[in-house]
Amino acid sequence: MEQRFEVYNSAIAKDVAWIPDIAHIFDPDTSLFDLVNGYCEKNQGTSHQEVFRSLELLRGITSNQIGLIELASDLDIETVTEIFIRVNSEGVPLSQADFAMSKIAVNESYGGNTLRKAIDYFCHMAVSPEFYSLVEKNDPQFAGTEYFKTMAWLRKDMEDLYKPSYTDLLRVAFTSEFRRGRLEDLVALLSGRNFETKQYEEGIIESSCRQLRQGVLQFMNETHFKRFIMIIRSAGFVSESMIGSQNTLNFAYILYLTLRRMGIPDADTADQIRREGPQSGRFRIVSGGWLRGDRRERDFLGNKQARLLPYPRVRP
Repeated sequence: MEQRFEVYNSAIAKDVAWIPDIAHIFDPDTSLFDLVNGYCEKNQGTSHQEVFRSLELLRGITSNQIGLIELASDLDIETVTEIFIRVNSEGVPLSQADFAMSKIAVNESYGGNTLRKAIDYFCHMAVSPEFYSLVEKNDPQFAGTEYFKTMAWLRKDMEDLYKPSYTDLLRVAFTSEFRRGRLEDLVALLSGRNFETKQYEEGIIESSCRQLRQGVLQFMNETHFKRFIMIIRSAGFVSESMIGSQNTLNFAYILYLTLRRMGIPDADTADQIRREGPQSGRFRIVSGGWLRGDRRERDFLGNKQARLLPYPRVRP
């Protein structure tokens, strides 16, 4: 008998070997005896004792001890990052996107917890459209938000060219909206960091949350997303295997959203994406950053001080 967790999908729903919803196992009123009997009836040949032992082990998760390290609120992001890396050195390395997602989630005052859900749900739904009905059924509060309405188109979407992860979504939304490239800057802004005075201000937290929310909604927008994919496909990239790097699509989408916000006509935007996009070879990843190959453009993400600056001009 296999003991592992998986994200719910339609295949798991049809396979009786899986327990699709483990929430009721932790309900104190649930009888493990009834659960074991029900499972073994559906899965002939399984051992009652082995199933019972597995469910007992699962229930025991609630008794596991979780360590807590409290850090001073005035520590800079570099120090906090170093502490996390050292503590987590034996596990999966944490990225700046992980820190950003955690920072977003804990900020309930400005809707960060809902924004965190929106990012997770969108990325999950982009891969498994059937996840839409699960969210609608199990999270009615979120289902009433603008985020859910904005991503509703995914329930019928079969697109497989661009399946963004939460890191991709954050990078595109942050860079296109804030014109900054480093996700650690996002963490600092969500902490209220004023880069000029080196102080922390509540007003910056509020404005950064509002701006990030706008960037995420722009990323999720059906018209933007589908038109961007249409442009990429029209350039000859009709399958995921033809894209050398996910970052290439991320930065092409950043360019698309930036040009849209600047009011560049659709035809010129599409032409610019095709010319500067994946086929041109002008997107290069350099030390975790991106440099534009065209000398007309300013570089960004190539070093710690780089910024995405206004697009100088677009040739028709």
